[in-house]
Amino acid sequence: MGMSVPASVKVFGILHTIFGSFSAAIGLYNLFNFGNAIAVFELVGFTKTGIVWLQISSIISFVAALVLLALGIGLLAKKPWARSGAVIFGYVSIALNIFNALVIVFTFPNRESTGTLFIAGAIAGAVLQSIYPVLTIFFMSRPAVKAALAHRG
Repeated sequence: MGMSVPASVKVFGILHTIFGSFSAAIGLYNLFNFGNAIAVFELVGFTKTGIVWLQISSIISFVAALVLLALGIGLLAKKPWARSGAVIFGYVSIALNIFNALVIVFTFPNRESTGTLFIAGAIAGAVLQSIYPVLTIFFMSRPAVKAALAHRG
């Protein structure tokens, strides 16, 4: 009989599947309605660079949602590649959260007038958005999870 798989694999499999599904649906909607969003961003005064980044990040977000969904399904199927993929995805998510915060801070209009509060908000957003990836990395990197899924490879 095989080694049992820790409950965290099922929990993160379910969460990845749910988050990936919802994010893909929202991302698809956003991609189809991006023209309206651009008008709002221009009205607020975002720079061209900021608008281009928002377009690029919308595409990245949609693709990331599909990857998250696939990783969730893989974790539920107890596939070793899904565990390592979830860890890598976690690191990439954290890096993109930081990069996104920096781009928004430097491309948002009237940075001088919004000052420290806006910068603090961007940093807080990056930190909050990184909690789930950090938890994923932590739990999917645990020796028991690695060992249990390695035996299924």
